[in-house]
Amino acid sequence: MFREIVAKLAQVVRFDRIASTRDIKIGEIEEASGATRLALQVPTGEVVTLEPKARSQLLSNWSLPPDHFARLPRELQAAELTHFAQSQPKDVTIRAVSETGAACPTARAVLSDRYSPFDHADVLATVGPYLDGWEIQRPDVGRDEMVIIATRPEVHDVSPRKVGDLVKAGISIRNSEIGTMALGVEFTLWRLACLNGAICPEAEVSVRQRHIFVSKLGFTTQLKNAVANVAEIGQAMIAQLRASHDLLLPNPDPEAGKLQAEVAKLLKREGIWSKEFQRNASEALGSKEEASLFGLVQYITGPFAKQASMADRVARERAAGKLMALAA
Repeated sequence: MFREIVAKLAQVVRFDRIASTRDIKIGEIEEASGATRLALQVPTGEVVTLEPKARSQLLSNWSLPPDHFARLPRELQAAELTHFAQSQPKDVTIRAVSETGAACPTARAVLSDRYSPFDHADVLATVGPYLDGWEIQRPDVGRDEMVIIATRPEVHDVSPRKVGDLVKAGISIRNSEIGTMALGVEFTLWRLACLNGAICPEAEVSVRQRHIFVSKLGFTTQLKNAVANVAEIGQAMIAQLRASHDLLLPNPDPEAGKLQAEVAKLLKREGIWSKEFQRNASEALGSKEEASLFGLVQYITGPFAKQASMADRVARERAAGKLMALAA
């Protein structure tokens, strides 16, 4: 089912090195342009440069302010990191890749030595056998982060109007190889009209695991349960989405009514609410989107989610699922 995706992933050579920072040499390498880049030499002898995410994660081991560090000359950067790496050693997992055309490997992440690798190819190999007859709707698979929405083929109408608004029920599978998202499977609805997804985060069967002592057996068990229950949970989500049409929302002003206050409170908890969000949502409701809770869900899972990073998009789709629960 995921043969092409796995073949593409295999084009990048991945390797991990676990070491104490005391045993890592920190310096710089010169590029063809004459510019220099911060680099690490691991105990096995490989030299890897640091991508921004890896550098940020390495600095966080000693709470070094990124802005301060960025202002230092390269030589002082290496000296400061060497000082802390030796005086306050940490055991780390360096997740590196070697890509065609690159002068040397790059460290894409610097994580805890307790990190349990469960990379995209491993996740897809685990998931594939349980999705026979399903459809892939969103194969958003990058080198480091992955979100795939897989749905059952059956369509369901969630609109009270004569013109059908069709959705499919399924699951959202996500993973990160650099520590930005937990490994997870959650129930989702996929709206065919605009290719938006809303995640149901509090369903009876869902799994979220950080990559610290990740249980592959536990993941497989929860995945099987999710597949077995997707029809039942999907129907509950569809009922909520249909009912959300009836919760009128002319504006998202929390002072304007009880529903608005509940919406604002929920979105504040999710880290979404802001004056800018309120203004943009107000402009969308009643014009681009229906002036109801349904319309707000579509706004959040549409333009608002799609402009974000992969991890933030998942978080916003999950918040939309929580909004749908207000119509339960």
